[in-house]
Amino acid sequence: MKLDNKVIIVTGGAGFLGSLFCELILKFGGRPIILDNNQILLQKEIKRIKRKYKKKILGFCVDISNEKKIAEIKIKILKKYKKIDGLVNNAALNPDVNFLKKNDCSLEEYPMEFFQKEFDVGLKGALICTKIFGKYFSKKKNGNIINISSDLGIISPTQHIYESKKSKKKQVKPVSYSIIKSGIIGLTKYTSTYWANNNVRCNAIAPGGVYNFQNKTFLKKISKLIPMKRLGKKEEVGYLLIFLLSDFSSYINGAVISVDGGRTAW
Repeated sequence: MKLDNKVIIVTGGAGFLGSLFCELILKFGGRPIILDNNQILLQKEIKRIKRKYKKKILGFCVDISNEKKIAEIKIKILKKYKKIDGLVNNAALNPDVNFLKKNDCSLEEYPMEFFQKEFDVGLKGALICTKIFGKYFSKKKNGNIINISSDLGIISPTQHIYESKKSKKKQVKPVSYSIIKSGIIGLTKYTSTYWANNNVRCNAIAPGGVYNFQNKTFLKKISKLIPMKRLGKKEEVGYLLIFLLSDFSSYINGAVISVDGGRTAW
């Protein structure tokens, strides 16, 4: 599954999954380009890759909801590499368990400013990147877009797993996350047919929970919801991404592939 010098843009590429995606793209022969709004994490990731693989990778600190900036970055990438082959819409604000413990994210009290921040990154940003890079792919009649959704874009959150006896506030997975991840699936379906005649594919990966040192109580609760009785490993999501970016998946288009140990099958 070699990527043969494919130039792949990864939004949120300095984050938990994004950094792995970039590393795997490099390991399989591609050229990852990081878009991230965190300058410190971005520089840290660029240095880590250089130290580990003795290779420089390109990165841009940018708010992906800024259409003008994304258009400018497209020009810079083309000036350096002469082509772009793929886009991974990975960037998202995903409130972790600790955030949920400290904040009332209930539907009744949900702050709309939270929604605006999550929407701008997770859905508006994905649409802008799809619009700008997809137009380029369409013109050159070749391109590949992978959107990162979630099992919670398919099913509803099981809210009791987020509850904490130590907090007086109501802990739930925010409604914004379900709306955005469901919207990512809608964007995937739309895009997959819109430019299909120009050989532009679009698919989505819907990961379930991925292990990231969550507390034992949470792990025990969520494991009961998964047929395989465990959270996923980030590599189990990453290798699927590489397959979808490679030519081995050349006839897969408009698919939403769950990587969730069977949770959405129940």
